[in-house]
Amino acid sequence: MEGNWLYDLVRKNGLAESTSEWLSIIVNAILAVLVLVAATLIIRRILLSVSRKWISANRYHWDDALSVFDLRPFQNPTGYDMQHLAQAPEALP
Repeated sequence: MEGNWLYDLVRKNGLAESTSEWLSIIVNAILAVLVLVAATLIIRRILLSVSRKWISANRYHWDDALSVFDLRPFQNPTGYDMQHLAQAPEALP
């Protein structure tokens, strides 16, 4: 293993002298990566559920904010038929 910079670094610092110690370092590194991935997934799931609850709790607020982009036809609150406005001028009553 001479010439391996990682091996030289670890050996000079006295972290690993034998193969079993190397295996221990590798296993610990793999476990650390798995713990980080699991923690990331758990935090992601928590944030998604919280954001979904917040959005559903504020649904009416979002409906009001997005009503600017509503493309449904105009609904007249007076009940008067507004369809004649879309017709040609000669067809007006």
